[in-house]
Amino acid sequence: MQKSKSSQFIERLAQLPRFDFLNEVTVMAERHAGNVALVQAVIDEKYLSKDDACRYWADTMNAAYVDPFASVITDEAIEKIPVEVARKIKSIGLYVLNGVITVAMSTPDDQELVKRIGQIAQMPVSPVFALPREIEDAIAIHYCTEQGLEESLGELERSSLFDRPEMAGDKLAALAENNALIQVLDEILYFAMRERATDIHIEAQETHCRIRFRVDGNLREILTYSRKLHRALLSRIKILCNLNIAESRFPQDGRFSMQVGTQTANFRVSTIPSAYGEKSVIRILAMTGKKSMLTLDKMMMSQTILQPFRRLIQNPNGIIFVTGPTGSGKTTTLYSALHEINTPAVNISTIEDPIEIQLAGVTQSQVNATLT
Repeated sequence: MQKSKSSQFIERLAQLPRFDFLNEVTVMAERHAGNVALVQAVIDEKYLSKDDACRYWADTMNAAYVDPFASVITDEAIEKIPVEVARKIKSIGLYVLNGVITVAMSTPDDQELVKRIGQIAQMPVSPVFALPREIEDAIAIHYCTEQGLEESLGELERSSLFDRPEMAGDKLAALAENNALIQVLDEILYFAMRERATDIHIEAQETHCRIRFRVDGNLREILTYSRKLHRALLSRIKILCNLNIAESRFPQDGRFSMQVGTQTANFRVSTIPSAYGEKSVIRILAMTGKKSMLTLDKMMMSQTILQPFRRLIQNPNGIIFVTGPTGSGKTTTLYSALHEINTPAVNISTIEDPIEIQLAGVTQSQVNATLT
């Protein structure tokens, strides 16, 4: 008799040299009936790292584990599976190689489902395992299009709810909780992440409003929308940042975060008054845990800079300024330098805002602006 996936998963954990939560996971397995929710629970309780838990679970199905947010996802693979189907079966195409599409799914051992996907994509399927939560958010990001965003904004514009943009603060706050408005803002953020934008500019003009993305240092206009939606959209952003939605005469700064799969996407927000209404700029920071570590040797620095830099970071005191425009590699340089000097003989503590890469052996502290 074939063992269940949860039994195989627990047996694999029992083989680990220093795993102290076997009893807890066994109880969890009974509660979650041995399905993939067990893996998510183990990750949420921090009994195992996400990669280890997913890899061990994938092994029970003789499948590989792929993190959709660390994998290449091509437009060709996305086009092979319609969005309605992808959402229904909780699967997303990753890439096509040698006439075979690799598909991330939570049940890669479901041969009937794999066969159906192959019929839809009209090509052979190589199934891999991914967490359902990550698949759902990857679908939300990679199926988000400029056209879809325009249609969502068009539906809002036709709604009578937004016919009175100059309403009082309390009514504006209630309007900002409108599900359709929340969905539109989520789509804007997802589309920006898909386009690898670093900034989102939401601006009021004389006759309309516009949204621009900064991609690779260059600003480009994405779409325009009706002025009657502008105040409600900015109010929604302010609510996420715990800013004063009634205040539009002075600049305000804040931040918010949102779950994307099992990671956290961080955003920094600035608002400023202008002649035609407030402007908001949303800075998209790195997803917590998403960035990969580069060593200084792989940073492609010239030797005339690298050698003096290595000597400087070994000094017992002093200060180093790392400056440059968005996307120039400031964060990567700093983490690479910390990685270089990170040994058991050196005590390293950091103050960061936000913590973008977890460094083993380093005490990393997140800035808490609410404490005074």
